[in-house]
Amino acid sequence: MANQSTIDRFGEIFESCCCELFEPMAVSFTRVDPGEHLDEEDPIGVLDAGSQDVEITLCLQLPMHVLSLTYPSSGGTITNVSEEALEDWVAELCNQLIGKIKNNLLKFGVRMNIGLPSAYFGADLAEVLPQGTQLVYYFSIDGEVLAATLVVDIKDDGLVLQEESGFDEGPGGGELELF
Repeated sequence: MANQSTIDRFGEIFESCCCELFEPMAVSFTRVDPGEHLDEEDPIGVLDAGSQDVEITLCLQLPMHVLSLTYPSSGGTITNVSEEALEDWVAELCNQLIGKIKNNLLKFGVRMNIGLPSAYFGADLAEVLPQGTQLVYYFSIDGEVLAATLVVDIKDDGLVLQEESGFDEGPGGGELELF
């Protein structure tokens, strides 16, 4: 059985990374109670990462409107985005979020390999997610609710997320520089 403080730390990292990813994309972004339900038809993006100590699976369930709202544009709002583009976008959001989680876990000496994202439309979330401890957060982006789930399966019961001394992210804080 995993240490509860380790699970709690995964939750803190996950929530912080969600905020870091979505806050800049929205006019209004807040965490909301789970009482606000999503539509079962909302697209779902799934991506996993792991090491010999821990496996994580990230799941984002976002209404089409949120995907359209957050879809990158070169100026102004895009109102007509193809379903194929939105499928790519939900996968990209998963990539960006799991990358943030992976970079945060480096401070604790946890190095993970990331898998390939999958997108589902009209799927049952329970059938998509693997076994493990589920950390679920609900956020509102401009009044639309999205669900972010992180499934944590700790393989090493002795895993403790304690910052390594002398950890240095290096220049740019782990950001990817584009030339």
